[in-house]
Amino acid sequence: MSKHQQFKSKYDLNFINNNDYTLDDLKYNINHIYKNAYTYDFSNYTNINSEITINCPIHGNFKMIALNHINGEECDICVISAINDFIEEIDINNIDKEIIYNL
Repeated sequence: MSKHQQFKSKYDLNFINNNDYTLDDLKYNINHIYKNAYTYDFSNYTNINSEITINCPIHGNFKMIALNHINGEECDICVISAINDFIEEIDINNIDKEIIYNL
């Protein structure tokens, strides 16, 4: 095992009930996934199932279970915004195709 308990992918749940998953392990894996996109308050961290406070630089603070965050959950508002942008892009592309097909 390496210095930190590193998961193979963000969906590797081998440590889900592991109280040995330290704060250093969490910080290491979060940095690996999110590349400093967020800042954190780890004051309540005791294990991987602890709630931590995450600061989104755009939308502010939100709370999340640490395990959920390292498994890919992010700022809900950012996610919804990205989905809306994607849907808008699809709508624009479909409109263009309809215009072309009607010519």
